[in-house]
Amino acid sequence: MEGVLGVHGPLLQEVQMLLKLLSIQSLLFPWIDFLAGKCMLLGKTKPIMASKMVSVLFSVALLILFVFTIPHLNGGLTGLAAAIAAPLEQATVYVLLHRLEKQSDPFLLNRSTGSAL
Repeated sequence: MEGVLGVHGPLLQEVQMLLKLLSIQSLLFPWIDFLAGKCMLLGKTKPIMASKMVSVLFSVALLILFVFTIPHLNGGLTGLAAAIAAPLEQATVYVLLHRLEKQSDPFLLNRSTGSAL
């Protein structure tokens, strides 16, 4: 890391901690994106918007809370907030999509014959 970013000492430790925390969001992003794609296939974008709003509001609330409770984490606060908000975003879009799928007709069924397309 020192050769690539040119950082060393305490800054290097902060960057490594931040990258570890942000890796949680990176691991969950493909699944969040997959669920958003399913919503778009169904023509329902409200779950996507709702999950993004929950994520943003929760992240801001966590950042405000963390600034006053654990300010010594510095840049790690952002990573910690993102690591906590990403699973919440995924859960929100999953729950809302699941409710939509229960309410609507099966996506790949032909209504006249009942057979798969």
